[in-house]
Amino acid sequence: MSRRMISQDVILSDRYLDLSDRAKSLYIILLMLADDDGVVNGHRNALRLSCADEEHFNELCESGLVGTFDDGAVCILDWLVQNKIEAKYYKRLAPEKYRSRIRVHVDGRYTLQTNESDMTIDDYRMKVSNRTKRSANRKNETKE
Repeated sequence: MSRRMISQDVILSDRYLDLSDRAKSLYIILLMLADDDGVVNGHRNALRLSCADEEHFNELCESGLVGTFDDGAVCILDWLVQNKIEAKYYKRLAPEKYRSRIRVHVDGRYTLQTNESDMTIDDYRMKVSNRTKRSANRKNETKE
């Protein structure tokens, strides 16, 4: 079972607070259903669990909290702001057709537009992994 975090920066933002109650509930459920890259393969189950409908889902899209792929899959755009998954626990589950479209902006938010200045998910994960390894090496050197 995966653990998910919910950031106060997101939940206390006007983007979230201005949503209807059902759209807020839908967002939380999408967070719980997302894989380790923040992708949910379709949102119908989340709609049923939250008693929401397409109108509420469209609210989330318009607020910039989620993005959609052509086949109906959903991407949580603030995923990395809320969930820092260590490399040893990370499971690469999102298919390449989604991963190749997701870019990580300098502020840690996802975007589904191709922008040369943004990193791919894989580049971001490698950068974080290298940073973690360097930090661990420094700690080991300090102990000796």
